[in-house]
Amino acid sequence: MPPSLRRGSTRPYLWAVLFGLLFVVPYLRPIAVFLLPGMLLQALTHSIASKDPISRLARTVATSLSFWIVSVWAASSAGLRLTTLFWLVSLISGGVWVVLIARNPALPSLLPKRPTHLILLAAALLVTFLPFFLTLAPPGADMSMHGYITRMVHDAGGVPTTYKPYLPIEKFGAFSIGFHTLAAMIASASGGLMPIYRAVLLTDCLVYFLLFLILWGSLVPRLGSNLAAASAAAAIFLSR
Repeated sequence: MPPSLRRGSTRPYLWAVLFGLLFVVPYLRPIAVFLLPGMLLQALTHSIASKDPISRLARTVATSLSFWIVSVWAASSAGLRLTTLFWLVSLISGGVWVVLIARNPALPSLLPKRPTHLILLAAALLVTFLPFFLTLAPPGADMSMHGYITRMVHDAGGVPTTYKPYLPIEKFGAFSIGFHTLAAMIASASGGLMPIYRAVLLTDCLVYFLLFLILWGSLVPRLGSNLAAASAAAAIFLSR
């Protein structure tokens, strides 16, 4: 039996319950897109051992999103749809993560332990995701374009082959679809409960939150944690 279980540690069981909720409750599944398989990949490459918890969290989210963006091309070539890819990767990586935590209880936490860091992180989450709760759909012609490309990726279950019937362009591929892949993955993971326009708005908020984490982690060595967080927040606010 793993040492952590012999000592009565509840950490593996808490992760198992968390993943169970993420997979069972459709509205929580987008969280799995943010965290998996980044948590596992960061742990296996020992990148999660970084002393800075903000950098750990930023790398975890960035690794997860990068994985989904790249893997959809391979999945489409293999005939796997977005929904199948999500369940296959999430269940495997989530299960392996729980086993890894059970066997290695010293693995660092993804969340900061300092109260000030937790408060700053919670405030950043609230501010960056506030538009999702106050706005029905992302405004602007640019976001409309992102919306129909996301719809195409979602309907195709992967990389489409053509822009038709939305545009009279025979061959697909004139525009990078990283953002749209994430939004389509989130919509697919929700089991159809989250409309495309809501998934696009949620992805937009996620990108700003990730940018905040990256700026915060990058500025900590030069400005200190609190001033770095304030500077990152100001940059995100001005760019919004």
